Amino acid sequence: LKAELDLARVLTRLGRIDQAESVLEQARLHDGNNVLVWLTFSHVQEAGGNLRSAQASIERALEIDGQNKEARVGLEVIRAKRGELSDAIAKLEALRQEFADDAVV
Repeated sequence: LKAELDLARVLTRLGRIDQAESVLEQARLHDGNNVLVWLTFSHVQEAGGNLRSAQASIERALEIDGQNKEARVGLEVIRAKRGELSDAIAKLEALRQEFADDAVV
């Protein structure tokens, strides 16, 4: 699974979004309840400009682990990019306070 996620990240950096998504689809079939699969899907979809799908992938990650810090922050960043600025900023500020001792926010 790690190799698939790493490959998807490299393909994304190379701009080969379709191939990265294809690799991640295989990873999802292998372990669809893995938060990292869904977070990586979200990053790839965001890089490809598909913010709606990126948000759905992060929401799936949060269904699996509602306390995942990267997913919680990532959801608000995507929401801000989709134009939900005031609500996203308020939630990011709350997360920043919640995670004050962490380097996530």
